[in-house]
Amino acid sequence: MLDPTTQDHVLTSLVNIINASQGEEDGPGLVLTVGGLTVSGNLIPNWLWFAGMRRQIAEATGRQSLDVDEASGMELFFKSWEDLLVDGRAEEEAALAAAEGLAERYQDAIRDKDTTVFIHLRDARVFQPGQNGLPGNGMYWRGRLSEVTGWSFGKLGV
Repeated sequence: MLDPTTQDHVLTSLVNIINASQGEEDGPGLVLTVGGLTVSGNLIPNWLWFAGMRRQIAEATGRQSLDVDEASGMELFFKSWEDLLVDGRAEEEAALAAAEGLAERYQDAIRDKDTTVFIHLRDARVFQPGQNGLPGNGMYWRGRLSEVTGWSFGKLGV
């Protein structure tokens, strides 16, 4: 079970719902307070963040194809994490299905074993007082949930 002093249970539950999604569509827009700064973007699944980083690396090197045979070492690094998260989600679903025959307290223990540590955003911008969000075109952003001190739905513009 999560320690209430380390991260927000509601935000963590929202991240878990999005992480379980299989589509590439954006989740809700969020405004986060992290380390005295404001970060705003669209919540996306953890695996999609790794896929996006892989795409950005391919584009930065001028490649249009995401063919693994042509991928650089950095692309393969992000691809391996993407695959690990997708496979892990399938294993977790199988474990929950297998637990259906167990006593309720064991099912609850499996469901309560939350290992969610990070939140992932797409088209994210970091805002400082008196300045526009940077970068102007947005970026993929990953942050530690325990560092989020406040949040709301919505998305700040440039």
